[in-house]
Amino acid sequence: MIELIKRDKRAKRSVEEAEHDIIELFAKIYSETVKAIEQKYNQEGFELVRDTFMRVMVEGWKKQYEGMEKRDLKTFVNWLLDMITSSAKYEVVEDKQNSIRLKFTECPWADAFRKVGYPEIGKFFCDGDFPMVEAFNKKIKFERTKILMDGDSCCNHHYYTENND
Repeated sequence: MIELIKRDKRAKRSVEEAEHDIIELFAKIYSETVKAIEQKYNQEGFELVRDTFMRVMVEGWKKQYEGMEKRDLKTFVNWLLDMITSSAKYEVVEDKQNSIRLKFTECPWADAFRKVGYPEIGKFFCDGDFPMVEAFNKKIKFERTKILMDGDSCCNHHYYTENND
């Protein structure tokens, strides 16, 4: 009979620590894979991986959106905030009927891809923000001028509609 090892409860890692480690491992594996493809197939290989990544992400979001009855601005932002990792840090800067601004000051994806030295590959996630919004509702607009992945101090997300949609 095998006796289970009993762990000291104080030694348990937080959800954020475990999540961060998994994201960092993914960043390392994914980045090294993309770089190997790029080495073999040059820029064309890099673009193929990026395009595939974006297509598969958008298909996944569309699947998640299928069961949502409302497709308005508040529903989208609430969905987004439910989806982000627990170790992401943000604040709501503006919350109006037609305009919501979020300021992200920590992102485990940016941390991980920058740590492994491939922020240009991690940027696939950031670039996916635009088609993610469009796939949810074409009337919702998205702007961002700062990106943690690029080394900025924050990501400044602005989601808005031009009318009462």
